[in-house]
Amino acid sequence: MANVQSESALEQKIERIIVRSRHQGAYSDELGAARCASCITFHDYMAMCLYDEEYGYYRQGEIRIGKEGDFYTSSAVGAGLAAVIASYVMDYAKEGPQPLTFVEWGAGTGRLSAQIAAEWKKRLPLWREKFRMKLVEDYPPHAEAARLHLPHANCLTSREALADAEGTLQAPAVILANELLDAFPVHRIQRMGGHLYELGVAVVNGHFRYVRMAMTNPDFRKWLHRDGIRLREGQITELCPGAGRWVREISGMMKRGRVIIIDYGYDAEEYSAAFRMDGTLMCYYRHMASDQPFQRPGQQDMTAHVSFSYLKAEARNAGFSVIFDGSQKQFMVNHGIMELLIEHRDSNPFSEEARSNRSLRQLLLSDGIGEAFRVLILEKD
Repeated sequence: MANVQSESALEQKIERIIVRSRHQGAYSDELGAARCASCITFHDYMAMCLYDEEYGYYRQGEIRIGKEGDFYTSSAVGAGLAAVIASYVMDYAKEGPQPLTFVEWGAGTGRLSAQIAAEWKKRLPLWREKFRMKLVEDYPPHAEAARLHLPHANCLTSREALADAEGTLQAPAVILANELLDAFPVHRIQRMGGHLYELGVAVVNGHFRYVRMAMTNPDFRKWLHRDGIRLREGQITELCPGAGRWVREISGMMKRGRVIIIDYGYDAEEYSAAFRMDGTLMCYYRHMASDQPFQRPGQQDMTAHVSFSYLKAEARNAGFSVIFDGSQKQFMVNHGIMELLIEHRDSNPFSEEARSNRSLRQLLLSDGIGEAFRVLILEKD
């Protein structure tokens, strides 16, 4: 009942903002007649659905990750990814002074960082003297769970982390952003009649709907041209300025270190491929996927794939070097995942060794998580 009430309250709040908006969007009614309506950008609609302080998906409710939530993250497959990241960070830490600051930004329930810490504990008896662990998480139920998973780690909100740059990112530092950027609000751009329009959200006959509006940022055309995205007639794509802003903020905070970004996404050619006419936006509710963002506002997750062409360009402009760009599978192979496979003769398929091997194989399957996710590693020295 509470979910229904908050959904209705958020809808009403968005409607009031749309009514007061200075933006106008065009659409065709059921008879094909051209109409105009007050609207907001899809970006602002998505931002309210996810992050409105009273009713947003990531601001109220229960834990969103796992069996009882709406989606899983890669840490649910097993500790294989954590073991590889732990090895990678250990190798990097050898190159400079210690302790190294390790920050997971968008840590969720802290499960992945807890797995990484467990690996360090197995390999390094005095690991806490070599690594300072910090977690950045804004969603209160996830932050509470993260503190339980890692009681020795400092858990901050993103606002706190950005306000205390020197304290958050003491050099050298490694930031891990695992499935963070896909949850940033996006602008949706469509080519119609040979022109580029931004998709807005209006209220027509009591329901949210898309309308076409003038683009709200002159940089949108520049980014599309720079990144090599050429939309076909009717095609939709997404732009995420927040991802570029986050990279610039991290660059401004970081004196020396690396940023490991793991997310699902593509370079420009595949991001705007002919078979991807409707863009990459997806919604998740109780582990069911849809492309219907106007259903259940505030009660379902919304994500868009990361444009790695955009992200790399923004990172270089911010002063980072790109030192790795490839699939998660390739990253894991490069950094020792094959050594984690356990030779065993136990016929029990539920033994610890058998389960570990199955999770590792799932990460390595050609059509599995390892190929769906990309890894981008940035360096500032």
